[in-house]
Amino acid sequence: MKVSIVTVVFNSVSVIEETILSVIYQKNASLEYIVIDGNSTDGTQNIISKYIHHINVFISEPDKGIFDAMNKSLKYVTGEYVIFLNAGDKFVNNHVLSDVFQNYNFDDELIYGDTYFENELGFILQKSNAIYVHNPTKKDLIFKSQGFCHQSLFTKASRLKEILFNLDYPIGADYDTTARIYFTGNRKIRYVKQAISVFDDRFGGASHNKIGVVL
Repeated sequence: MKVSIVTVVFNSVSVIEETILSVIYQKNASLEYIVIDGNSTDGTQNIISKYIHHINVFISEPDKGIFDAMNKSLKYVTGEYVIFLNAGDKFVNNHVLSDVFQNYNFDDELIYGDTYFENELGFILQKSNAIYVHNPTKKDLIFKSQGFCHQSLFTKASRLKEILFNLDYPIGADYDTTARIYFTGNRKIRYVKQAISVFDDRFGGASHNKIGVVL
């Protein structure tokens, strides 16, 4: 069973290498790696070129923001599930994919785990608790977190290709998309009870820096 990993990047020369290495060092896993660059000019492409033989698809061109780039990547995704591990983010260890999918015999459209947040003070573990399994009200869906990070979410690729990310939500399109997949699909969501990724919050994510608006 193949998993697609997508990295969206723009002018991230200081962090892109650790993201790439965390993907290509995954052991005992069937995967494809797709990198979508927003036409970086700071040397990011030079780093990517060092590992180009490990990358199945590499696209570098201007786009309309992070979610536009994520939508673009779906044209090339051929795995059963897809996860977005963007520049600076990384898998928590080199066997997380094989741990999650080694006994794959389920049809959940959403599979999620915990996340470590990395900031200037170190690492903080955030346990996940999906809002969807608690019969949320419309108010809950608007005002509460979905309970996990997209860096630790594997989504059934076929469903994501149907739904896509809504570019009208430059910051919260991932939340909107996950909710639409859950409520219009088979409503099967699996918590794997382990950390999946390390979210790079050292410089602030898209919601802090508004990099989702224009890349």
